[in-house]
Amino acid sequence: MTQANKKRASSLRKVLILRPDNLGDVLLFSGALVRIRGHYPCARIILVVKKSVRPLVELCPYVDKIVNWESLTNPLGSIGLFLSKTKGLWRFNAVARFIRCFFMKSDLILLPVRSPSGGLSGMHQIVKIIPAREKIGISGDFCNQSLLEDGRADGYYTQRLKLIPCQKEDHELVITYRFLKFLGIKGLPKTLWPELWTNKSDRIWAESAISPRLQGNIMIAIAPGVTSIPGKFYPGKNYAQAFSKVTGKTFQVVILGNSAEKSMCDEVEMALKGLKHIQGVTNLSGKTTIRQFVECIRLCDLLISEETGALHIGVALKRPTIGIVGGGHFKRFYPWGDPEINRIANFPMECYGCNWECRYSEAKCIQKIKPDQIADHIRILLDFIDLGTRNNRKPVLVPC
Repeated sequence: MTQANKKRASSLRKVLILRPDNLGDVLLFSGALVRIRGHYPCARIILVVKKSVRPLVELCPYVDKIVNWESLTNPLGSIGLFLSKTKGLWRFNAVARFIRCFFMKSDLILLPVRSPSGGLSGMHQIVKIIPAREKIGISGDFCNQSLLEDGRADGYYTQRLKLIPCQKEDHELVITYRFLKFLGIKGLPKTLWPELWTNKSDRIWAESAISPRLQGNIMIAIAPGVTSIPGKFYPGKNYAQAFSKVTGKTFQVVILGNSAEKSMCDEVEMALKGLKHIQGVTNLSGKTTIRQFVECIRLCDLLISEETGALHIGVALKRPTIGIVGGGHFKRFYPWGDPEINRIANFPMECYGCNWECRYSEAKCIQKIKPDQIADHIRILLDFIDLGTRNNRKPVLVPC
């Protein structure tokens, strides 16, 4: 970094980072926060995330304040939702949004989201109305926005990292790496390993919630829930078939998910309870906070999950994982980590890369994954599960 750039970075007093996407996206970005903190040493750094994601980052030592995204887009709460849908009254909500955003005035706004959403309360519009000397974002990805929306937004930013078509499948970690280099942050590692922040009470809760490990058992976490397109859930009977093919070992299972995923978690629980070599199933769906969820995965030897935030948590914790992965965003988010222990079960199809705009009534790229494939991965990963040394693996520095 030149002396002029160093002086400019150290002169900034308020930096606003907008990261209003889902749990997995924010988790994959978390490793960048320490680099941003070091680059703007004198700045008050404010991180904006969705209310549901806030517990993931509220203990982060690299930011000074967390703000809920919803407080910017809909500052009037339920009243604002009513006004926005009422003829002639939507302007009141728009004025409240403008006033709330005005008070977020900053020296620098960062929107490190590769494909921001549009609309009146979308990411571009919030960047537009918050006053700032500099506004830096990303352009060229049309997953959540049209070419026209992306082009119109150019005038809202002082600078944007331009992605080209051949970078469409580049992993999120790679995009974050490029964004930080675009900011002038030098000396970066080849990847930015995600960080997770929990506390002692989270660990104590997880230890008390999970049944004590019986001698010789393998502790497996399963996060089967999905909340996106219909037909993406991998049926409980398939998990049972996979485990029935893995002999010579005994297992205890911890099922994890949020309250919206409870019925799916219950289905997997019922399917597994009949297997003789599974010596206990603890269903914690809808019972954990995000940080407790993290600590539950940390206590387990292996995680099996669909491509959700849970899977990224498992990889970030350097746990052996099996990702049940479809083709909607293949390579964009997963796989990453260590290919020896972070494995995928998938069924490649010609329609991979569909952005989950599925042409079928169910996601065939998920439903056609054979339980045998998952069983094979379990057998391979059992060789890596050494209860004395499982935390000693070094993180791999590139996405798989």
